[in-house]
Amino acid sequence: MNLFSKHELGILRLIPMSIHLNMDVLFSLFLILCVFIFDMSYPAYVLTALGGLMTLGGALYTKPYMKKHQPPIEIKDDTERD
Repeated sequence: MNLFSKHELGILRLIPMSIHLNMDVLFSLFLILCVFIFDMSYPAYVLTALGGLMTLGGALYTKPYMKKHQPPIEIKDDTERD
């Protein structure tokens, strides 16, 4: 899905980033709910819940728009060089 999203590393850029992040939130909530829906053993439900929480945090922390790149300093055209 990252390859099709409109962000810096997207190749085809077909899916808006806001839709991508909403799908990440839904996927992470599904992972967290899977712990309660399915009868999982100890390591499985810890890893599933941890993965869901990490994905949820990443989706909520990511900005849904691209910033235009600006250089940190202004580069002037210096024509009087030796």
